[in-house]
Amino acid sequence: MENEIIQIPQINHHTSIPQGFVFIGEYPSFHEPSEKEYFFRYKESHLVIWSYSETKFGYLTYQKEFPLKVLPWVVVQLDRFEKPESVGGIPSDEVSNTIDMGGEIIGIACGSCIGGPNIHGYEIWNKARRNKYDNFQDFKMPSPWLDSGFRDFWKSMSDKFFPQGWV
Repeated sequence: MENEIIQIPQINHHTSIPQGFVFIGEYPSFHEPSEKEYFFRYKESHLVIWSYSETKFGYLTYQKEFPLKVLPWVVVQLDRFEKPESVGGIPSDEVSNTIDMGGEIIGIACGSCIGGPNIHGYEIWNKARRNKYDNFQDFKMPSPWLDSGFRDFWKSMSDKFFPQGWV
């Protein structure tokens, strides 16, 4: 079935990655640079963003799943948010954009506090997938993080799998 949502196994520990995952790269977390965000390709279809923390409360994991083609789409959307409407930018009265990617509704929004109080940024979400708290899975990209190299890291992942960009 074309729009059937692919079930992706949970990564429960950094020393035991399930079959089907291919490591793409890692990048320091915005809020805790000593911790990393890990990026995997699951089979040929999905981007999995995963992180963990070892705290006094135990070993905590966070997993976000998006169709792999979110990579070039986000590159285009970030560019559109920064352009004037007259040259292809998102209209000034809009703060978000969504797309259906094979039955998964993916969105991106800009906001003034995405990275924390008064820290502008962008958030991508997947309405087809829920986290352990039953909220949509989402991934925040604060502007200072994007500007300090994360945007280039994201684009390099996009270029690796989609050298032609978003088509």
